[in-house]
Amino acid sequence: MAKPVWTAERTGRALVKSLLPVRSRLAHKGDFGKVLLLCGSKGLAGAAMLAARAALRTGSGIVYLGVPEAIYSICAGASASAVVFPLACDAEGKLSLDAVRALEARLSGMDAVLFGCGVGQSEELRLLLKRLLQNCRMPLVLDADGINLLAQHMDVLRGSKCPVILTPHDGEFRRLGGNPGAKDRVFEAMRFAAQTKTILLLKGHRTIITDGLNVYRNTTGNPGMATGGSGDVLSGVITSLLGQHVMPLEAAAAGAWIHGAAGDLAAREIGEYGRISSSAFRDFCDERVRRLRKKLTALLLALPALLCACAGKPVKQDLAQPALDFRQALLENGCSFEAEITADFEDYVYSFTLSCEEDSDGSMQMRILAPDTLAGITAQIEGERAKLVFGDTEAAFGTLSGLGISPMAAPAYLAQAWRSGYMQFSGTEDGALHVTYLCGYGEDEIRVDTWFSDGAPVRADLSCDGHTTVQIDVTDFNLRKAETNNESTQKNMG
Repeated sequence: MAKPVWTAERTGRALVKSLLPVRSRLAHKGDFGKVLLLCGSKGLAGAAMLAARAALRTGSGIVYLGVPEAIYSICAGASASAVVFPLACDAEGKLSLDAVRALEARLSGMDAVLFGCGVGQSEELRLLLKRLLQNCRMPLVLDADGINLLAQHMDVLRGSKCPVILTPHDGEFRRLGGNPGAKDRVFEAMRFAAQTKTILLLKGHRTIITDGLNVYRNTTGNPGMATGGSGDVLSGVITSLLGQHVMPLEAAAAGAWIHGAAGDLAAREIGEYGRISSSAFRDFCDERVRRLRKKLTALLLALPALLCACAGKPVKQDLAQPALDFRQALLENGCSFEAEITADFEDYVYSFTLSCEEDSDGSMQMRILAPDTLAGITAQIEGERAKLVFGDTEAAFGTLSGLGISPMAAPAYLAQAWRSGYMQFSGTEDGALHVTYLCGYGEDEIRVDTWFSDGAPVRADLSCDGHTTVQIDVTDFNLRKAETNNESTQKNMG
């Protein structure tokens, strides 16, 4: 890796505000993230509780806390809000490999996972981590013993199918193969992140957060935070933000700022001595609620308007506002539209016209209108499950093909981008608003370029690996108002 010319973005209050997700008035707890925390062992139940409380106070809708059977009664009795459940453990009170089946069943439906706080070390835990990396499809935070277990066998990262966030201090970073004493600490962090294809949060004065290309340096925190449990709280905060669909790099950067700001507030109130991690973060959250109560409505409507170092083009807040208003309307109502789809797979070109209806929960129903030979076939997409229906016949289909996006799944990807995609760029083009969204991670990342006219989408390009695979012309776009008195109405966006 050649040494790059980089400019580190500093995390601050404005960044954190911009990352807070929209909270619809029609939302429920499931809309604010379901996170799974795998923490604790005999004698280290406190680590699990600190992480769970931090996740709850950062806004997670539901926190599932999986702990060894040996400490289940302790954790269940200490938590009134987290869903605590027991997992198989060994004679020493650590998670055992027998917990794999129960864990894999729990992974479905989760938005983010945390592993490592207080779990200890053993061969069974190492194998458990390996299985977790192989089966997890949502962002995964590894902290403390999770990092130490990974350090023993770094090769398991090659089988990972999910974004991985590592949160080491200098000693853990050294065990992972990094050089915390490097003259250029930022470059060393970037090198490691790029080489391992992870997001690295390297703790210390001016904590560094990088994915190997983009860099953030945290501006909060003080020496008084060097106390037991501080890292557990940080991991809980990051996991909570991930569960609320903040992009992994930004979740780590914002989490570091929130964590440090809690420490700074505690230092102003009582000094840098005699603090404990739980009270510092609790007091910070309570203070923020008191100060921001009158501004809460406006704050929760804020959406990402961040610089993307790869593209070099910012999201311009004034130009992005129509897209932000459009997103809020979708979250509250759902939509319907017709999509004229052209999918170019080099050797084959497919053309369809679909009638699409998306509910406010993100599920979508589609009907083929053209060509005539396929007219009447319907498709249903709910989460990662998709199927074609014709009469009494049903057939499952994948949302991705070997050559790119399945044409039938393209409208669902389009709607997903509008609802929750990372807004990378906004600008005007020939009188239309052009917005670029990013969806997915790594090899599954899809770029969605959408052009808006009079507040409604009119055209979109979906790209994989830098190549435009699917083009969509959008017509007859309507918002679907939430049902009232068992009747639904429609409002035209045009």
